Amino acid sequence: MSKPLAIYTTPLDASVELRHDAGPTFSAVAGEAHGRPAHLFVIDGVPDGWGANLIVAREGFVPVKQRGILYLHRDGAYAEFVVDDVTLAPVVPPL
Repeated sequence: MSKPLAIYTTPLDASVELRHDAGPTFSAVAGEAHGRPAHLFVIDGVPDGWGANLIVAREGFVPVKQRGILYLHRDGAYAEFVVDDVTLAPVVPPL
């Protein structure tokens, strides 16, 4: 089993999902990493070095879909995604 992949978002209560190109979708759970509140994924059963889409959303904010490469260390010591800090912009109501 891999060590959790940590994604940090603003706002903290955003929903975070990782869709791997091999097919599986992983949903994050709230936790802490490196002393910061984080969204944590345990990534198992997918090939290393493939692409993935990170989707971060929360009501009242513009959602973010970030494409990147997911690297999994062979012995499960860590998982790494190219982007780890995501800030959502508030939705601005029309005038």
